[in-house]
Amino acid sequence: MKVSIITFGLFAALASASVSAEESNGLPLMMMGTQSCAAAFNQSGASGSCRLTNAQDFGNNYCQITADCCRHDGSMGHPLYQGSKSNVARLQNCDGSLRVGGC
Repeated sequence: MKVSIITFGLFAALASASVSAEESNGLPLMMMGTQSCAAAFNQSGASGSCRLTNAQDFGNNYCQITADCCRHDGSMGHPLYQGSKSNVARLQNCDGSLRVGGC
């Protein structure tokens, strides 16, 4: 029973590890993967018209990204991307939505 409780606690700590764009420097070693999701977003085309609000790394090359993105009418979209870390750098802002590769 102790092993499963410890395993669950470790999993919960890793799953809840997130970082905002402003907190990406000086992360503990455990959170370095999270920084790479944020760094990949900052290299994307979407970063020019979106502000990263949260980046989470769930391991196995999987990221969850949330952002505030400008729409054509001047309003803001609040999209969520969940998927491959290798696709994060290919994200584009498509009228307030995040899409891989283009609109």
